[in-house]
Amino acid sequence: QTTDSPTNNFATLNSIDNYYAGGTFSEGNLQVISVNTGYTYNTSTFGGATGKWYWEVKWSAQPTGSTNQVQIGIAKRVAASATTWLGSQAYTYGYQGSSGHVQVSDGNASGSVATTYAIGDIISVAMDLDNNKIHFAKNGTYTNSSDPAANSGGVTITAPDSTSGDSGFYFAAFGDGNNSLQETGQFNFGAGPPYAISSGNADGNGYGNFEYAPPSGFLSLCTANLSEVNS
Repeated sequence: QTTDSPTNNFATLNSIDNYYAGGTFSEGNLQVISVNTGYTYNTSTFGGATGKWYWEVKWSAQPTGSTNQVQIGIAKRVAASATTWLGSQAYTYGYQGSSGHVQVSDGNASGSVATTYAIGDIISVAMDLDNNKIHFAKNGTYTNSSDPAANSGGVTITAPDSTSGDSGFYFAAFGDGNNSLQETGQFNFGAGPPYAISSGNADGNGYGNFEYAPPSGFLSLCTANLSEVNS
């Protein structure tokens, strides 16, 4: 059951941004299966230029392939080709399941410490665009003991400006880094995920329904919060 309403809409995955990715969408565009003849990523409908934002992603299946190169993260622009994986460019950050590192520019990002994850794990993403950092948690525990609410730890990201053809916004993103893989990602932006959750946690404004509590000051990606932050 979704909690979208005429006065407040939550982000979903963007089925229009699918030219190179060729993903298969379902569950109200909250689930995507990556194509197994390329390795790139899909993005969300809403992004952020300022503020602090929170969402969750469950890596729910790997229908084909034997390696674990799922990527969960953020991107400032849509994929430029069918072989532009999340974390291969300067404007993308991908938390990879197999290495456990956050990758950018085809290498490990500064501040990244290896924490691997597996099918069934829920990854929390806390994107701090006031301090230009991103934090990831595996099943409620933040990697490298980072603390988003206290601006402690985390991976430093470049500012979401609009130079060099970037959009000026960071979007949630999901994909894989192998030509023979398919990965299934299920997103919870706050309106209710396509998987069962055991507890309901809202953000500080009372919006959203998450498995894990958003850090203090971090909000769900919905129109009500976007209007408040940008007002």
